[in-house]
Parts: sequence; C-alpha cells; structure tokens
Amino acid sequence: MPRYTIAKHHKYGVSPKKDRTWRGVLYASKAEMLRAEYLDGLLRMGELIHVLEQPTYRLGCAENRYRPDFLCFDADGSAWVEDVKGVETPAFRRQLALWRKYGPCPLHVVRRKTRSWAMTIIEGGCQP
Repeated sequence: MPRYTIAKHHKYGVSPKKDRTWRGVLYASKAEMLRAEYLDGLLRMGELIHVLEQPTYRLGCAENRYRPDFLCFDADGSAWVEDVKGVETPAFRRQLALWRKYGPCPLHVVRRKTRSWAMTIIEGGCQP
C-alpha cells in the first residue's frame, strides 16, 4: 500500500519555502519577500539610498530585543523601520508598546493588500 505524506501547514499559513525565496534569501513570509522586492525597486530608482534587513533594537533594556524586517534610509537622510505583518500576535503588540516608548525612529507596520501596501506609522519615543 503506498504511503502518502500530508504536507504540514504553519499555523499562520506561511507559504512554502520556494514561494518566499528571492535572490537566494529565504524570507519569513511571502509578503516580506514581496516587500523586499519593492524596496529593491525603490533603491534602483534612487528613492532609497540603503536598506538593511533584520536590524536588532534593544528597547529600554537588553532583554527587550526587537528585530523588524527592514531599516530604510531615503535620499534626504530620513530613516524608518518597516515590519511586514500578516497576523498581529500578542508578542508583537508588546513590541509596539515598547517601540512607542523607546523606538529611535518611526516604525512602519506594513500589511499586504491585493495590489498595494497598507501602512500604519508608529512614532518612536526616543526621537530628537
């Protein structure tokens, strides 16, 4: 009798690895991969001067570590952090509260729409 394997599904519905890999980088979600492609396009057009993936921030104390998806710099010298979200977890809501108090720059929470991006901007508390 043939054996059948049942594909395991992630509880948040994450796409298969092949669908969320771009330029040899495996992203946590397909939406994050698509956002990386979009930001790369802005880099090529000169609207952004640098994008850093997966920066780490300490919010308030060393134990409160937060790793968003992207740190972006535009030609004017402005910086902001982007986190692509499909599902908002209690842990992420806690990170948002910490960002409001200790974040060094604006945090853009990006959600994928059918053909566009929806964004919520969270101002950081440690801005000059």
